[in-house]
Order: sequence, then C-alpha cells, then structure tokens
Amino acid sequence: TEDLEEQIVFIFNSASRKRISNIEVGIKDIARQETVVVNCNGNVEKKFDVKNIGSNSPETDDTHNNVLIFQLSLQPLSFTACSVVTKLRDKRDAEQVEDDEDESVGKETEHFLENRNYVIKFSESGFLSSIYKKGEGWRQDITLGFHMYTGTESGPYLLRNIGNREEVVGFGDPIITKGSLCSSMQVKSDLVTHKLTLCDDKIEIENTVDVTQADSTEVLMEIRTDIKSGNKSFTDLNSFQISERIHRSDLPKQANFYPMSSMAYIQDLDGRLTLISNLPLGISNPSSGVLEVLLDRSASHDDGRGLAGSLSTEVKSSSRFLLVLETRKPNCIDLATLPTLKSLTARSDLLNPPVVFVGGNYEQNVRNASASFLNNPPPPQVEIVNLRMESDINSSKLMIHNQGFHDCFGDHDNDRGDVTFQVENMFPGMFKQVSETSMDGVTDGEPRDTSRSLVVKGMEIESFKLVRKLPGS
Repeated sequence: TEDLEEQIVFIFNSASRKRISNIEVGIKDIARQETVVVNCNGNVEKKFDVKNIGSNSPETDDTHNNVLIFQLSLQPLSFTACSVVTKLRDKRDAEQVEDDEDESVGKETEHFLENRNYVIKFSESGFLSSIYKKGEGWRQDITLGFHMYTGTESGPYLLRNIGNREEVVGFGDPIITKGSLCSSMQVKSDLVTHKLTLCDDKIEIENTVDVTQADSTEVLMEIRTDIKSGNKSFTDLNSFQISERIHRSDLPKQANFYPMSSMAYIQDLDGRLTLISNLPLGISNPSSGVLEVLLDRSASHDDGRGLAGSLSTEVKSSSRFLLVLETRKPNCIDLATLPTLKSLTARSDLLNPPVVFVGGNYEQNVRNASASFLNNPPPPQVEIVNLRMESDINSSKLMIHNQGFHDCFGDHDNDRGDVTFQVENMFPGMFKQVSETSMDGVTDGEPRDTSRSLVVKGMEIESFKLVRKLPGS
C-alpha cells in the first residue's frame, strides 16, 4: 500500500570474526513514521534509533533525510539480508504530531552519558571530564579540549614556529541526545564541531574542523589524563608495527610531532589509553598523560619543498576516533611494544565497518537470506587481509595477517604465538590444493592437500594460493 515503504538491505561483514555492529539505513521523514519493523533472518530487531542528517547531506538522497540505526550480530565473512518496513502516517496527522512535539525531546540537561559499560561525565561546557568503567571499577580523569597555533610560518610540508598557542572558544550550549542504542554529547563553534558518542562498549569522537577562513593556523585536539606516561608515547607504523616515541624538551614543538597511521597510546603501571583514528594524522605527547592530535591546518607560507605555494582548503574536514581504556594485569611486565587485542578489534570496526547495500523488490526467500563463507574462523588476532580470485578463475589468493597483541591487558594469554590452521576447516569443500606463494603471487611453493596444517608466525603476513574444487571432482 501507499503508506508502507519496504527496503531490502544487504550487509556484508568483511571481518574474519563475529561482531555486533550498528547498521545505518536511510529512511523517509521522521515526522511521518508510525512504526518501523526491521526483520533480519526471521528475527525482528526491537531496538533502534533514528537521527536526522538533513536533506542536503551527502550521506543520503533528498527523499531519505533520516538514518535508522539498528544493532545486528554478524557472522564472520558473511552476507545478511534485512527487510526494513516503515509505516507512514497521513501527512495531515504527521503535521499535527510535529506541531505537538517539544524541541527538547531527546535532549537532556544532565552532563553525563551512561550505559551498562561506562559512565561518562562532562564539564558544564560539554567537554569530557571523566570515564568510569563499571566492570573493572576503574575511573579515569580525562579532559578533552581544542587549541590552535596561530601566526605560524608553516608551509604545506613543514611545521615552523608554532609557539603561539590559543584555546578554541565560542562553543554554544552542549546538547545531549539519548537513544536506546547510542547516546551523544555535542558542542559547536565556528571553528570546531565536536561530538562524543557512547554505543555499547565503544566511545567514539567525531570532529568537524572548518579552517576555510583561517590563515596560518594549526587546529589540534588535546586529551589530558592522569596516566603517568612520562615523556613516552607510542604510534603505529602503517598500521602494522608500534614505535616508541620520546618527547624531547630540547627540541622545538614541531620536532615532537610524529605520524599516526591509525593508532596511538600512552600507558603506565595501572592502565593504557589508546586513541584509534580513521585518518593518518600528526600526534604529540608534550607532557605526561597528554596527547595532542593535529586535526587540520591552513598554511600561508611556501616552505620550498616543491609545491611552490601555500596550503588552503575550501572544504571542512571530518575525523573520527575511538577511545579505548584498559587496566593492566597485576605485575605484568612489558616485553614488547604491541597494541591490545581490544584495540585491534576496535580499529577493524572503525576502518572496516560492515558494507551496507540497499536493494529493491525481491522474492520472499531473498528477504531473509544469509550466507557465511567462513566455517571455522581463526583466532581474533588473525585478520584475513585478502581473499580474491586470480586471473586463473580456478584459483584464489589468500593473505593472512597474524597480528601480535599485548597480553598484559584483557583476558587473553597468547599474544605473539604462531597460529595453525587448515584451509579445509575454514572453507570446507571449496578448495582441493593449497600452496605457499609470494606476496605478489609470482612464486608458488609445493602444492599440498587442504587438510594439511599451515602455520602463520606471530607478527607475520603469509600468502597462499588456493585451487578450487571443480564440480564433479
């Protein structure tokens, strides 16, 4: 009928592990929604949130200016189909509902967010002030703010003379929005829009920076904690290894910024704070327990490094982060600089979320379809980097990364050990032969039966060639 809208949504989980994810689907005017039914694999999802993102947002088209958010458990390396049915009110009834609604609905005056995992408190101005982990009883005083270096002599490539540091001010009143799945705190100024969202066990930070009208300005986010990290911080290298960074007070400020591909952390004998980023950014540890993240910049000088001009922008920049707080096991000593297993899985969720496809009309059997391509998933630290068909359609290439992680955090003991697996257990009945191959696939090793055990050493990436079973073989 005309008052019902149905969308068939296909969700692909590219991760080689089971995960619970928030799925976002564009829907029509929120004022006309009477009921929303989300059916996945025959199970009706009863908890969901709706957020308005505006008709001019690039995230959706003009007819779907709201986003429906529901939570879904996804099997490793799988497709899942969901039916999203929205029943709409008559337009006249919707106009009456809209007139009766209070603008403050969903917005609270209490300056905290809480769920079963965390209690997050904020200052009166709407910025983070502390995080309490319920399960561990650990409270971390942590403040977040924004600053800028103005009047610098920086160019497109080099930071120069960034000594004039100012606090970003002019933020409006904070807005807290509480939903059944996620809750958030947002503050906004002309330069920075900042939003902190609490969803289940994830603390997400989203910043939008506008330096289109700024001149010679570096905008940064500062996270200040009571972690006794001294002058040490740690950043990742190309999202594969971790490098220790030492802040040197005898060098200028610009010499103490280091590249962060996707992760940085500080720690002491009690715990660790990990910051995971969806973008490569510059990061600094100017004092104990403090991280500074360079968000965006405008440089009016030519630094003579080849661009032959200044650095300016006509668009706003957006960046997203996850905060991971963990306590250290008693008397556990660092043997290597490694991320934790929780931070590895959080990074995977941020950088490689489930892929959502919105389809048209399908037969009933497709509406509740699902398929998992991984029968026996590997340990959580093992990532399937790639599984693709080769030029020879009867063969595929499998790349596996055995990520090392720190066993002083969480409830896992094995951190850098070797991983043994069998292709037949992972993909039963699909392949008949496996052989080790070079990363470029040019050199192949001796073919083996897929029931033979294969080993991927800790902190290593291995590549394998798989020969498919043909029908009747």
